[in-house]
Amino acid sequence: MKNSTKPARNGDEVIGRVKRSYPRLHRILVPLDFSGRSRQALKMAAPLAAKFGARISLIHVMSGKGVTPEKGDVSLPGNSPRRTAAHKRLRETALQFITEDQLDQTIVRAGNPADEILATAHQLHADLLAITTEGKDSFNRFFGGGTAAKVLRDAPCPVLAVRKTASG
Repeated sequence: MKNSTKPARNGDEVIGRVKRSYPRLHRILVPLDFSGRSRQALKMAAPLAAKFGARISLIHVMSGKGVTPEKGDVSLPGNSPRRTAAHKRLRETALQFITEDQLDQTIVRAGNPADEILATAHQLHADLLAITTEGKDSFNRFFGGGTAAKVLRDAPCPVLAVRKTASG
């Protein structure tokens, strides 16, 4: 009996259960505002990152006194207590859902949320952007209609839009 093992055709090799011909995910960008519901996108991104061997970058966009879309980050220097606290909180939140190896970086920006998310996705060459489309309190202000719509429309990569659920 002949050994009938043929070399795999280009793109037919399987990594785990994912064919090489499938789109590869190397970096997933997840915006968070720290509401319980905004973390749903991270919950959905975590198994995708594990499956594809991707790393997750988290972004938090600050707004408030002294920060306007036109002026950018005028009141939050790189080492401000508010920025440092946001980085720490992003990291703590990430490690609730993903491993240290899966966490690529935490990013804290100030300004218009949609613009900052899109600019970061471009800069990082993100392969996927995972966002919660509706949240509570301040998240509605950021991702409620205008931001989510703009991100979905203008993103440089595919977008996983995670709809809020009652369980949060």
